[in-house]
Amino acid sequence: MSASSRRGFTLIEMIVVLIVIAVTAGLIAPAMLRITGTPADVSDAAPLSALLRAARRQALEGGHVVTLILDPRDARYRADTSGPRGAGLLSEGELTLDPGVTLESDSLRVRFTFRPDGSVFGDTLTVRGRWTSSRVLVDRWTGAIHVDAR
Repeated sequence: MSASSRRGFTLIEMIVVLIVIAVTAGLIAPAMLRITGTPADVSDAAPLSALLRAARRQALEGGHVVTLILDPRDARYRADTSGPRGAGLLSEGELTLDPGVTLESDSLRVRFTFRPDGSVFGDTLTVRGRWTSSRVLVDRWTGAIHVDAR
């Protein structure tokens, strides 16, 4: 059998294919994590992000402004609505946080205002757990809630 009639891949070809696969995986992995939920979102910040998502959903579905005011010291919150039909209390309560988890902010009261068009005006909160710390942000234009592990 002559060398010119052999079929197969050279080492260079194999390396190029592996590099292409690695780059593709590196680009797809962050998008897949956003679809399935980031690991930080299912940890200590999950109750806060769920509350923010519920307030945003209420504003979008109800067609009114929802203002969420949160006291970081005791994790108490109040959600108010305002719209063409008037204003009123939507809900109030206390976030159920795991033992050892605290909320931190530069403000005494943290305010998030969700508009019916999806935009949000809001502050930034830090959720400190026993082993992790996460920053919770709300995108001003899209209303998407982001939990960034620190």
